[in-house]
Amino acid sequence: MGFVRFTMNRKGMWAGAFKFRHTNSKHNVPKKIFNQIDSIYEWFDCNLAVPRFDSYNGWRRFWFKPTAVQHIRKARKLAEILSEYYTIYEYEIDDPGNVVYEDEYQIAVNNRLGV
Repeated sequence: MGFVRFTMNRKGMWAGAFKFRHTNSKHNVPKKIFNQIDSIYEWFDCNLAVPRFDSYNGWRRFWFKPTAVQHIRKARKLAEILSEYYTIYEYEIDDPGNVVYEDEYQIAVNNRLGV
């Protein structure tokens, strides 16, 4: 298994899910869906670092490490929920590019592949 990334609407799934969560409350989306999304977000808030970059030189793409099994499982659950409304893509790759950040569960790379 390689590094794993999820996307929707040409964005990372997290950005897309955030936008969905905060712009679709007026649409016919059941409150249960928002509760499920919020629950997954809360889990990630407690279990995944959000790195800060001192300088911004282009887009960063985040990939789960192959060993981040729980994180990938939770991300797949979020993808399953969102797939009722969007097309979700899951990518797996052995070499996502130049690593600019790394922790126990994820890496960030400079955008090289466009995914």
